[in-house]
Amino acid sequence: MGYYDAKASADFKNKINSPGKKLYENADAKMKAEVDKHAADLNKKFKGCN
Repeated sequence: MGYYDAKASADFKNKINSPGKKLYENADAKMKAEVDKHAADLNKKFKGCN
């Protein structure tokens, strides 16, 4: 990805401005474990649905 392509990249925008990612990074271990469990459950439920 070139410099100018970065403006249109969702991945690039998320790395800079993702409030969810920042909340997760700042959460304690108990909260991260709960979030990870929900994410794994959703992944199992919807895997292959794209």
